[in-house]
Amino acid sequence: MSDPASRAGSQWSVTQVRRLFRVINGGTPTAEPENWDGDHVWFTPEDLGAGRMYLSGSRRRLSRLGLRRTAGVPAGSLVVSTRAPIGYVAISRVPASTNQGCRSLVPLGDVDERFFYYQFLARRPYLESLGQGSTFHELSSDALASALIHDPPRRAQTAIADFLDAETAQIKALIEKRLRMLELLHVRMVGQSTALLLRGADGEVPDAPAGRFLPDPPPGWVATQLRHLGCEVQTGPFGSQLHAEDYVENGCPVVNPANLVKGRITPDWSTTVSEGKKRELERHTLRQGDIVFGRRGEMGRAGLVGDTEAGWLCGTGSLRLRFRNQATDPGYIKLLLETASLRAYFSISSVGSTMENLNAEILLAAPVLHPPLWQQYEIVGRIRDLKSESLEVVPRLTRQIALLRERRQALITAAVTGELDVTRGPA
Repeated sequence: MSDPASRAGSQWSVTQVRRLFRVINGGTPTAEPENWDGDHVWFTPEDLGAGRMYLSGSRRRLSRLGLRRTAGVPAGSLVVSTRAPIGYVAISRVPASTNQGCRSLVPLGDVDERFFYYQFLARRPYLESLGQGSTFHELSSDALASALIHDPPRRAQTAIADFLDAETAQIKALIEKRLRMLELLHVRMVGQSTALLLRGADGEVPDAPAGRFLPDPPPGWVATQLRHLGCEVQTGPFGSQLHAEDYVENGCPVVNPANLVKGRITPDWSTTVSEGKKRELERHTLRQGDIVFGRRGEMGRAGLVGDTEAGWLCGTGSLRLRFRNQATDPGYIKLLLETASLRAYFSISSVGSTMENLNAEILLAAPVLHPPLWQQYEIVGRIRDLKSESLEVVPRLTRQIALLRERRQALITAAVTGELDVTRGPA
């Protein structure tokens, strides 16, 4: 990272952090209950990771006794994360202390802490470059105190901070508007998809009767269980059949729950098996039209096997669904299994104290609504169209958000280094 002195404003001085701030190390009291759950704010990098300029509360708090065992700092101090990761920054609105993953900067004189907050945001790559350590990367108190920063006149600090407060607030509002649009788009798509799967049409889905997970079926539909649709469920290979040492790179993919991402089957080419192992596990081979369903962890993850995935293997943490009934479209069932209604069923019905864990019997007993085959095809097609419409809008909004964030960072960097002179009034 280049020396920031090379980019300073023409009338600005560049100095070390220690000339303007006293660097205070953080610490963690012992685990005794009397040190914790009091009224005193105690920041960690996790608190700073929220990205807010000002902080007045922390995830954990210290008692009065715990506060005595770490260094406190006054309100208005800058708090910088110096370990895992380096460079998060915030201004404390209240007297506080930190753990050893942070260091506090207490002003030694009259400064506008907002200007230095923005400067540390811009200088994060520079601060990261000063970090050292083989076990974990850490910015030492001496390295932080020795870091070079711009020190413009006090009036300029305030003018720059005022400018950035206003400009970044506008950019933040634009970003939040687009994030809200993404959220509404997702809610709309999920709502319309759910209505199609449970009612066959757009509109509000009625509540399920008491003690049931799905609403009453529309005319011509059948309310039943998955087992009555000619569904065969096969559990993936036991751990005794497939060991960690059996995995190779660039062989036959194995579909575990981690490979079921956003309704798609995503292979991990570093955890595949050889052709020989694949033959040993032949009964777990996937065919086109099968559904792979995750039986561990987050409930409701499913993937439909297509041409590409045919011949891959169902993994240990998954269940394979195969339909003999020609009146059932696996694509429709896969979408139904992903609805919030059936996710709730799986979560409540799952067994296992450490993590949610499904078995074949729970899956076969899952309640389903079964429309005529032609209507299943129609529903799947309409949901595919909804997703296509979303895929056209989402990348555009995501790109706009990325550009706004880049604009915000560039604006901050230019202002705090003097490249953009915001201290002069209108001509």
